[in-house]
Amino acid sequence: MKPYRTLPVSNRLLLGAAVLLLAACGPSPRQRIAARLDDVESYINERPDSALAVLRALDPDSLCAPSQRSRAALLHQIALDKCYIDITSDSVLSPAFWYLKHGNADQKLKTWYYRSVLARNAGDIDTQMSCLIRAEQYIPRAKDPLYAGFVHWLSVQSWSFTRPAARWRPD
Repeated sequence: MKPYRTLPVSNRLLLGAAVLLLAACGPSPRQRIAARLDDVESYINERPDSALAVLRALDPDSLCAPSQRSRAALLHQIALDKCYIDITSDSVLSPAFWYLKHGNADQKLKTWYYRSVLARNAGDIDTQMSCLIRAEQYIPRAKDPLYAGFVHWLSVQSWSFTRPAARWRPD
């Protein structure tokens, strides 16, 4: 039987470095934030108060990419709206305006919709209707039909509150 042979010191160091490198290759902070935002998005409609708590606990400095800041801002605005917390300032939503240039149709639709909600909360009907018209441009390309319905519902609601009721007259 041959005696057990040990590796030379240089090979043991390389093996140890490789093991440490593999152990350190867990998810990056950016991936952890993305996973947390995915998680929040999965339950924001059912439990907006929990989503709002998680979003408020996020460290703004941990959101390194503009896409992450935009996504977190939009989710924060959605959670506020679903918790019936009406704000008039766009301070929460403003990082999501990055989506207006770089986002897909769904992101642009949601951003314009929530911008119109802010305008409604501020009592600025002209800005609200302008934002809703811009949001409607993205409905044909959007994949989420829920927000298409929200845009149309808010348009009708805004129109009916700002215009006197037309009286139907039979001929």
